[in-house]
Amino acid sequence: MSQLRFMNYCVRLTVLTSALLAAHAAGALKIDSKAEIHPTAVLMGNVTVGAYTKIGPKAVIQGDVTIGHHVNILGSAVISAEKLTIGDYVRIDYGARVVDGRPAVPGITANATPDQLYIRDNCWVGINATVRGSRLEEGSAVGNDAVADFNTHLEKGAILAHGAVGVYDMVIPANALAEGNPAKITKSAATDADRQRIFGLIPARWIHYEHDTIAKAIDKNPPKVQQSYPGIDGRQYWGANVKVDPAAKVHPTAILVANVTVGAHTRVGPGVILAGTTIGHHSDIRANVNIRGPGIDVGNYVFLGERIHVGNSRTNGFDNPLWIKDYSYISPGSVVHANKVDGNVYYGANSAADYGCHVEQGAVVKSGTMIAHDSRVRAEALVEGNPWLMDRNAGIPDKRRMELIGFLPNKWLAEVMGPALEKSETYETPLKDWEHSNTGTVKGKVQPGAILVGNVSVEEGASIAVGAYLEGNVTVGKRAALQPHVMIVSNDVRIGEHSHLYDKAMIVDGRSAKAGGATAIDKSHVGIFCWINHLAAQQGAWLEDFANTNIATTAAFGTRIGREALLLNGSATYAGQQLPPRSISYGDPAKVRLTDSTMRERMVFFYGRDWPTWERQAKPDELKAYKLPQ
Repeated sequence: MSQLRFMNYCVRLTVLTSALLAAHAAGALKIDSKAEIHPTAVLMGNVTVGAYTKIGPKAVIQGDVTIGHHVNILGSAVISAEKLTIGDYVRIDYGARVVDGRPAVPGITANATPDQLYIRDNCWVGINATVRGSRLEEGSAVGNDAVADFNTHLEKGAILAHGAVGVYDMVIPANALAEGNPAKITKSAATDADRQRIFGLIPARWIHYEHDTIAKAIDKNPPKVQQSYPGIDGRQYWGANVKVDPAAKVHPTAILVANVTVGAHTRVGPGVILAGTTIGHHSDIRANVNIRGPGIDVGNYVFLGERIHVGNSRTNGFDNPLWIKDYSYISPGSVVHANKVDGNVYYGANSAADYGCHVEQGAVVKSGTMIAHDSRVRAEALVEGNPWLMDRNAGIPDKRRMELIGFLPNKWLAEVMGPALEKSETYETPLKDWEHSNTGTVKGKVQPGAILVGNVSVEEGASIAVGAYLEGNVTVGKRAALQPHVMIVSNDVRIGEHSHLYDKAMIVDGRSAKAGGATAIDKSHVGIFCWINHLAAQQGAWLEDFANTNIATTAAFGTRIGREALLLNGSATYAGQQLPPRSISYGDPAKVRLTDSTMRERMVFFYGRDWPTWERQAKPDELKAYKLPQ
């Protein structure tokens, strides 16, 4: 390599490494005395928080971040940025991700100038949404499970609807409405009636109502501001057979449950939960990721973005072995569910592949793509959409890859992330203990790191897994199994017998009063034998008996999912949507595609092997003898 070429390479590497490490540099907190921050939140870097701002449980904020007054950052949200300003009267909903975009580097990124990231006053970022390297002007709104991908620009009052996926460099003009996957402008002058139809309220009005209510509560009961917010100590919960290379960096809030190996120069971020997995060297596991093995092998130079779920096999190791091979990049909010992921694969933000998929070498899965169970994505193929479609054109050269996703992940991982991970990091000492304030009777097993608040009644035989969070008047039925990172925040939820809430699933509050344009009072409800899957979220929704919501779905305020109805992967409802009994619905926004479906149809769409209600109730001998109905 010539001296000039080497110098240019070093300059480029220094710029990118600086951007990658900035969020982890030592800093100072500036917390207003009227701000309320949950003790389990993690704040790292130079973080400024304004008056009457509320930051919820297990939220992670890292970098040089300035947050205005009357902001509500709800539970499990992740904000990670080199430099970010969030305005006043902003709502960042449960599980949302606001993260950096791309610097401008010839040969690695398609952009000529660095992506900008900011959120102006009166903005709304919905539950499980992803905003990366994008700009939100005053009064704009990003819906539930939506994606504002690299350099998306929402101008004043613009709307990116529930489930919509904005492609990189997209501009949504002032007051325009963008819907669909990929998102398209469907209305150039959206009205408050459109906002009401999608959100079930008018976001800017609701934010002021909600945050003024929060401010009154803070004035009535002033919070005790801490000197630091390092989160809860996870190290004390590490299980058996955990092997961490001395050169690895594991945040002290991470929980390594058992049978975990972490290689040299790999970083495991805040709130991460690992079980039954081997991770190679120079990999970056970002905040609030969980990997639930056994038998998952993550390779070298792998990136797992914020709030990803990587899941294990169907019953009895049906899908094993499972892997994510070298130089694969999995973007924030994705679900890799019992998948085989070969090398140099790219998953876009909020994408998912269900049980038994094999995503072969060099494939590109665009943001918001939902791949059905037991599917094969061919090597060097492009897949996109919900439901997914595969481009049969063989091969994705670098030029086309750059056009498709805006950067070259393999070069990023090798030239930028790898050297950055070799730098040292310093973490604050987390809280050793955090007392439950549960006032009800708790029976059954509550695992380490789980948090119970309020009148929580966990009935006999239930299991509350590592890192789960329950708050309010919550009753969990017999034999229920709430998995890692599950969050229930509601004043009146009752979960029936055999109900499952899987990793990162959420049941959260509805609209509590008629304000901000809301026209109803929502009550969250989960019927008996329901199935709520990974990264699924119910927001003041009603699930009738035997209803099922699959991976990465969101049900907006006032949604009603009828008896035995099925909401398929990645689909998002609009407010008040009614899914009839025994229907199958999918899309962004969700549409009813099949009415009066048979059990066989629901089995084939949802699980790939058997209707899960039957499997949970049947005895082993009955399962062996059982055949699918014709």
